[in-house]
Amino acid sequence: MEAQNNTIYCSYFDDDVVLSAERIVHIQEQHPDLLPQYRNFIDEVINNPDSIRRSQRMPNGYLFTKWCDDVQNGKYVIVVVIAEALRKWVITSYISRKFPKGDIVWTKD
Repeated sequence: MEAQNNTIYCSYFDDDVVLSAERIVHIQEQHPDLLPQYRNFIDEVINNPDSIRRSQRMPNGYLFTKWCDDVQNGKYVIVVVIAEALRKWVITSYISRKFPKGDIVWTKD
């Protein structure tokens, strides 16, 4: 099955975030514990994160984080979004049992 580009609306940016076919392949290869089984959680994290942090590695990177009970008996799903002036796009996504580091820029009430 060939990966396709997806756009996901993000209320934090009030803009669409692109999940390109290339990035889907990257996530499948580098984080096979996430894709393809938990594909729907990438959209969920962007749409309804628990928190958003600034990346410590990339000045224009944001880590959208959500605790997901249905992922491997409870884990964080982290989606890393690059926010540029002309576009926002997913660079990677992964599962973690630890909360990511970085300055919090937004949390769910």
